[in-house]
Amino acid sequence: MSPTLRLPTSRRLIGIAVGETAWQLAEVSAGSRGLRTLRTSAFTPPENWTQQGDACGEALAAHLKAEGYTARQLAFGVDNRHLFARHRPLPPTPHEEARRGAVRIMIEKEHGGRRLAFDFLRSSTPGDAQDAVLLVAINDRLLGQLREVARAAQARLVAVTATSLAIASAVGGGDADGVWARADEEGIDLTTVERGRPTMLSRLPLRGRPVSEVVSAHLHHVGTTTGGPRRLRWVNHDAASLNGDVAGVTSRVETAGDSAELIARSLLSAPDTALNFASSRLEGPSVSRVQRFRRPALMASAVLLALVLGVVVWGAWGYRQNQQLREQYERIADRAAALQTVRDRTSSAAPWFDQRPATIGTLATLTECFPRTGRVWVTNLRLSDTGEGSLQGRADSKPTMLACVEAMQAEATLYEVQLRDWNQADRTAGTVGFEIVFVHRPEGEGG
Repeated sequence: MSPTLRLPTSRRLIGIAVGETAWQLAEVSAGSRGLRTLRTSAFTPPENWTQQGDACGEALAAHLKAEGYTARQLAFGVDNRHLFARHRPLPPTPHEEARRGAVRIMIEKEHGGRRLAFDFLRSSTPGDAQDAVLLVAINDRLLGQLREVARAAQARLVAVTATSLAIASAVGGGDADGVWARADEEGIDLTTVERGRPTMLSRLPLRGRPVSEVVSAHLHHVGTTTGGPRRLRWVNHDAASLNGDVAGVTSRVETAGDSAELIARSLLSAPDTALNFASSRLEGPSVSRVQRFRRPALMASAVLLALVLGVVVWGAWGYRQNQQLREQYERIADRAAALQTVRDRTSSAAPWFDQRPATIGTLATLTECFPRTGRVWVTNLRLSDTGEGSLQGRADSKPTMLACVEAMQAEATLYEVQLRDWNQADRTAGTVGFEIVFVHRPEGEGG
């Protein structure tokens, strides 16, 4: 079972195509007659909105109110420039939970420690010999800002997805195979779909070159190295501006409509197959609101039932336990008295067997004063019967040495702690030598 888009209270969704300087918005409703677009608009976010999610969310809330939007559920779509995608093979996995675990291990091995949020889509079919997934990541900071925008807009964030993948899903439907290309002034978003499953998301920069030339070079490389699809599908592109055909590839222009509208439509019509960083498959299956409340309710009922049963049987059980304890005590009373006599004699003789030298306690106290970080080693230790001592050693740095001195000065059983001498023992290694004098008086002997 894969995570699904959770829309329990309303079948209305606002799709938002996040652009660099402008956002496209569309409110789509799902009913018995299918999907219906209620309204669309363009929103200009504040400059540097990624640095101030609160201000952007408040501005978005004002825009939604002014334009008459009624839905309170948001789905953001981002361009491929904000995404990192890799097609990865997996060992054979018998079920979804095993596949999820394999992907988690892969992420930890390849991307551990990086501030990224992940989701994945299965790119293989059940009949394939090799299991594979499309692993996609988004900057965790961008995802956090989008969550902040939705919160400040007083709306519920249900999805953060890839705009290009949502377009391919909504427009292609059951015939989405091919390479979907969506161009803007700076580059081209490509989405590759094979046998109805996405296998790659990528971004091709133009750098002043014609669109057709950039796409042709990329598809030639993909087709040569992987035998990839040879069907190119342009999204909302003017065929006359392609500056020539893409050699060796069957091309056609798809009329896709508004990107924000397609984001909402793809998530409402096929939530199980959507890429969704806000509800990642790595987090496990999601549950509906009824299921979320059902589990606590069942747990509360079980606890209440247990309490009632406990009250019913407590009296009889307690009486029986009391009787058994009385019988046991009567059986062992004589032996308990004999054991008490032995214990009393042993306690009175205990001081004769306490041979622990005082120096053992001093060594334990000094060891506890060594800092947890850094390295300190002892080269010479002198202890006297009166508790006076001298500790000579080395530390890997001056801060480590000072931390040791401060810890000894803070120890309640150490007195007159002084750093008598220290020097740079090894300038290359950075170690320092030192000598610390002290007086150790165990608890109860302090003066």
